[in-house]
Amino acid sequence: MLELAVLLLVLVAATTVSLYRLALRRIVRGVPEAPLAEAASPGSAPAPRVAFLTCTRADEALIVDKIANLAACKAAVPGSRALLFIDGGEVLSVDAARNVGVEIEASPRRVGKIAGLERLLARAGADVAVMSDVNVFLEPDAVRRALQRFADEGLGAVQLVVENRQDDAELAGALGGYARSDLEVCALETRLASMVHLDGSACAVRPSCLGTLVPGMADDQAMAFDVLLAGRRIALHPERAAYEIGRTSLRSELGRKVRVACNSFCTHLHFRERLHELPGRVKAFYVFHKFLRWLLPFQLALIGLLLGVILWRAVGLQGLLAIAAGGLLVTALAAVASQRARRVLVLVAFLAASGWGVMRAMAGRRFVSWQGSRTEAEMRAATPAEVRAGAPAGVSRRGERAA
Repeated sequence: MLELAVLLLVLVAATTVSLYRLALRRIVRGVPEAPLAEAASPGSAPAPRVAFLTCTRADEALIVDKIANLAACKAAVPGSRALLFIDGGEVLSVDAARNVGVEIEASPRRVGKIAGLERLLARAGADVAVMSDVNVFLEPDAVRRALQRFADEGLGAVQLVVENRQDDAELAGALGGYARSDLEVCALETRLASMVHLDGSACAVRPSCLGTLVPGMADDQAMAFDVLLAGRRIALHPERAAYEIGRTSLRSELGRKVRVACNSFCTHLHFRERLHELPGRVKAFYVFHKFLRWLLPFQLALIGLLLGVILWRAVGLQGLLAIAAGGLLVTALAAVASQRARRVLVLVAFLAASGWGVMRAMAGRRFVSWQGSRTEAEMRAATPAEVRAGAPAGVSRRGERAA
């Protein structure tokens, strides 16, 4: 009886992630959507200084294409700067980057993304920094419209919507479903008060809100805390503003989930004593959107354990083993026959990877190093032509000036 009571309690806790989204939908019905801030008109306050920043490893295969994308963004936003940090040495494309107005900051030895980001922020001296990963390609016009939101002085950061383009169909389906659900929650939070996290793959932030970034923490989650604790809001710009050339395998994506969960939870542990400073509504959003989601893998594992105990008491050990074997067989057959079932299994693997990352964080582990999206070996096949869309004239795939 005790096991059943605990099982029901854990089931209620585990459903809070879905109930949270439904509750936000209900609350937001009577809240009018805030109009977008207008761009600064001539004679008004000067437009903010904008810098486009990207950090990458020296062995990243998409550096040349990213340089072209940064140059296109710089051309679309007058007066802006584009800066690229190369970790672990320079590449042959440095001269080509400078020829199209992209400034290069290089470190001969590997120092990590956070150290590189700190260097770029100090060098840029911008009022708004647009940060993007090397495998994320910004759409210049959409980003320019998103930057208009910073006319609102109460806004500290804008999250850009990134479309994920994966090679693997199951991986793409699982990531797409998760992303659509999370974007809906972020849009509802934006209408009610503020988002409570940032996705550092593509976002715009006021550097004046940021503190010192600490290696071993998730830079995007740390920036979100800094913005919220500075009394500013984080808003989702609903228009698609970028697309990501995805990783090639489930294994690499699972590794990323472990790293992100570990460093994000480390960031939570670092800032937890200041969470009481957040406004009540934002604090509630954080608990339901972030903290309970970190606990979800453990809640599901506890549900499985309790179900096992109940079945063991009801049918004995042999019956429990027979049920478990039958369940595994049905799952395997469903995965073979149904793409939807395979996507569900991928989501379960993501949850397990996130749980493992949280456990590593609680054990004091940190991921200070970082990995690029693809190595040259993985990208030996042709890079999609659309990656180079918007590239300035005269820049070739190999980073050399065209004759």
